[in-house]
Amino acid sequence: MQKSKAKFGPTLLKFFLVLLGTGFATFCVLILNTLIADFEFIGLTAFLIFSLFAFMGLYFGTSSLRTVIIDPEHKLINIVYLGFWRTTLTASDIKGFNTYPFTNNIGTYQGVLVELQNGKQFQLSEFDIKNFSDIKNAIAQFIEQNNQLKLNMWTNLNKSAFIYMGLFIILMLTGQLLGW
Repeated sequence: MQKSKAKFGPTLLKFFLVLLGTGFATFCVLILNTLIADFEFIGLTAFLIFSLFAFMGLYFGTSSLRTVIIDPEHKLINIVYLGFWRTTLTASDIKGFNTYPFTNNIGTYQGVLVELQNGKQFQLSEFDIKNFSDIKNAIAQFIEQNNQLKLNMWTNLNKSAFIYMGLFIILMLTGQLLGW
C-alpha cells in the first residue's frame, strides 16, 4: 500500500487558497446582508465577483488538499480530502491512466492523469507529491495505461464558472441599460 506524502510548499499554498476563499465567503455574507437591507446594483456586482473568488478558492484549495492511498493488492485507490472525506475507487471504476508532463510557472513535473468510467478525471503530479514515483508505480500495477487519454478542460467546474460569468455579464449589461 502506498500513501502519498505532500510537499510542504504546495500544501502551504493550498491552505492559503482555503483561507482566502473563506475570507471572500465571509465578505460575501456581509455584502449579502447589506443587499438584503438596502439593494444597490454595485453591491450586487461586488457580491457576484467576490462570491466567484470565494467559490474558486474554496473549491481548488479543498479539492487539492488530498491524500491518495493506492492499494494494488486489493485494486483500490482511496482519495482522502482534508483528512475526513473519503472516495474509494475500484479497478472497475477506472478507465485507465496516462502519464504526461505537468507544467506550471515554476517548472515541468511528471504527472499522472486517471480517468474514471464516468469520464471524471483526477491528476497527480510530482509537484505536489514527494513519493510520486512510488504512487505512479503502484497505480501501474493494477490499472491499464491508456495513451489515448487526454486532459478534459471542459469540466463541470469550468462550465459552471462560464455560466456564472455569462450571467454576470448579462446582469452588468442590464444594469447599464436600465441605469441602475
